[in-house]
Amino acid sequence: MKMLTYADRESLLEELERVSDVEVSEDAALMQQASAAVARVRSRYGFVEILNREIAALCDFLRQALDDAARRRVRGVLAFVAQRLADESTSIADLGGVQAAAFLADLVAHEIRKVLERPSTYKPYSLSRRDRQQAEDVLLAFVEQPLLSDHDLLRGAADFQEAHSGLRGSGIFGRLLRNIEVLTGVLGAQDTAAEHRAWSRAALSYVIEKDDAIEDRLGLVGLLDDAFAVNTVVDILNPDFAPWLDLLDATAEAWPFLNNLVFHDDQGGHTASEFLTVNAALACPALRGNGSAMRTALILPSVGPTPFMVGLMASLGVLQGWLLSEDSPIAFEKGGTVCVDNDGYAHFDGFVECASKRWIVLRYWDRAGRSRAQWLPVEHLQRLTAAAPRERPQGPVPCRWEKSTGRLSPIEYLFHLEHPRQANRIGRRVILVTPAGRARRLATSIHLCGLPIRDCFPIGHVTLVDGPTTIWSPRFSSLTEPVLLVVPDLADAAEIVADNSAQVALVILDLRGVNAGRFAGLETILRTPSPILAISDEVEQRAIEALHERGFVFWEWSKDELQQLVWPALQPAPSLLARYDRRIHRLTSVNPTIEEIEESGLSEVFEALQRLQDLVRDRGAIFPMSFHRRSQLAGLLSMISCDSRTVDH
Repeated sequence: MKMLTYADRESLLEELERVSDVEVSEDAALMQQASAAVARVRSRYGFVEILNREIAALCDFLRQALDDAARRRVRGVLAFVAQRLADESTSIADLGGVQAAAFLADLVAHEIRKVLERPSTYKPYSLSRRDRQQAEDVLLAFVEQPLLSDHDLLRGAADFQEAHSGLRGSGIFGRLLRNIEVLTGVLGAQDTAAEHRAWSRAALSYVIEKDDAIEDRLGLVGLLDDAFAVNTVVDILNPDFAPWLDLLDATAEAWPFLNNLVFHDDQGGHTASEFLTVNAALACPALRGNGSAMRTALILPSVGPTPFMVGLMASLGVLQGWLLSEDSPIAFEKGGTVCVDNDGYAHFDGFVECASKRWIVLRYWDRAGRSRAQWLPVEHLQRLTAAAPRERPQGPVPCRWEKSTGRLSPIEYLFHLEHPRQANRIGRRVILVTPAGRARRLATSIHLCGLPIRDCFPIGHVTLVDGPTTIWSPRFSSLTEPVLLVVPDLADAAEIVADNSAQVALVILDLRGVNAGRFAGLETILRTPSPILAISDEVEQRAIEALHERGFVFWEWSKDELQQLVWPALQPAPSLLARYDRRIHRLTSVNPTIEEIEESGLSEVFEALQRLQDLVRDRGAIFPMSFHRRSQLAGLLSMISCDSRTVDH
C-alpha cells in the first residue's frame, strides 16, 4: 500500500478544483455514476468501505440545501470518483484510484459536516424529517398491502442481496444485507406469528420498491431509507436486541477517527469491525462517564489482540484531545535535529527577524560537506517534528510543503491535519499492562494507514519502575514520554500509576497469564483515580471473581449479542485482525453439547492442579517447567474448570 505524499495531496486537491468547475451532469446523474463506479471496485485494503460510506453521505448532502461552495465541492468529488474509477481494473496500488478517491471523499465530507455543525456518525445518513415520515408512511402501507406474494418477495430479496453483495463488509450496508437475511428467515419460517410475518413482508416490499422515500436509481444514497426501514422492522421484531447502531454512532461521534482506520498487513486489511469498535467504546471517556464505569471489565470468548488494539484506539483518543486543545505548543531546542514533512532532516537554529517578518533558521550539510542555512517562514513551523540526533541533516528542504515528497502520517490522515504535528509534551498517556514482546510484534506487523503502528505515534515500554523507557520507533527516539506505555508486570504498572496518576488517561489490564493473579498490584491501582479497563478470557475464573469482588462493572459478550453484530466480509488471505474477527464470529455458530458427568475427585484434582500452576507462576526460576508441560497443565485446568462438565463440539 502506497502512502500519499504532500505533493500527491496537492495534486489531488488541484484536480478536485478542476473537475468541480465542470458541470458535466445533473446531480442525479452524478450520484448514479459515482455509485456505479464504486460498486465496480474491489479492494483488499479497506478503502472501499470508507468510500461507500462517504459517497452515500455526500450524495445525501447534495439532496439537501447546500450553499454554492459546498455543493460545488460535493459535485467535484462525485465527478472525480466517476472518472477515476470508471475502469474496472483500477488497482488499489494506484494513487489515482480507490485510495485517492477515499481520501478526497472523506476530506470533503469532513469539511461539510464541520460547516453544517453535524457530528460524525457510524451510519452515513441522518434522514430528514420529510424522508423519515415518507419512509414510515410507505412502510405502514406495505404492512396493509404487501408489494408481492411471499414467494416473489423472497426471490426479490435474494436478487437484491446478490446485486449488492459487494457491500456486505461496508458497515451500515452490510447491516442492511444481514437484516434482510433475518427478515427472509422470519417470513420463510412455518411458526412465525402473523404480526411478525406482516412486518417482514412490509420491510421486504420496501427493499424491492424502487420509488420509495429516496429513489433507488440514485445509487448508494437510495439505499439509506431502505436501511432505515429494514432496521426499524428488525428492532420491532426483536425488542431485546441491544441498540448497536446508537452505540456505534455515539462512539464515532466521540472519536471520529474510528471511521477512517484502515488496518493491514502483508495479507490484506480492513476497517475497524463493529466488534472492535464496541470494545473500544469501553475505553472512551465520553461513553464511560464517571462513578462505577471507571472500573470496567471486558470478558471475551478469546482475548487475542484486543488489549493492544483497544490501547491503540484509546491513545488516538488522547491524541485527538491534545490536537483539539489550544495549549498544544510547538517548541524545539536550538541545535536539535528536526524532521521536515516526515521526510528530510535539518538542525533547528532558532528564529530571526528580517524585513518585519519572523523566519525559522534550519542548518544542513550540502553534498560537499559544507554547512548551509535555510530560512522558512514562521508559519511553516508545523512542518517540523523532533528527530533523533543521529539523523544526518541534508538539504535543502522544499520551500513549499505542497511540493514535498514527504509522506502524510496517519495522524494527519485520521485528523485531517494540513501539517505534521509535534506528538510530544502531550501530558497524558495510556498504560497497557501486557507482555511487551507480544505488543511490540503487533505494533510492528500491523500497519495503520500505511505505516507500522509503532511509527504512527510514540509507543514504548518499561521493564523496571525507575528504568528508562524504550521507544519502539526511531521516528520518536528523541522522546521519553510515549502516548502508549506498555508495562509487562502489573505490580510495576501499579507503582507507575500511583506515582503520577494525573497523567494517566486509562489503565488497560490484560489479565492473561501471570497477571491474572497479581491482585496486590490491582489494589494499588484501585486506590488512584485512574480509570481502569480490565480484559480477560472467560476461562480466567479467578481473575473474574477478583474483579467482581472489587466492584467492577462487567461487559460480557453473549452468543446472541455477537450474532447481532455485522462482521467483515471473508477475504481470500485475511489479515491478522480479520482472522481474529473470524475466530470470534465462528464461536457464535457453535452449538456445544453439554453433558453432566459424575466423577469423584475432580474437584480435588482441579484444586491440586491450580496449586501447581500457582507454584510454577511464583517460582518459575526455581521450579522450571517446559513450555510443553505448561501447556498441558493449562489444558487440564481448562478441561475441568467448568463445574465438572464435558463440552463436546
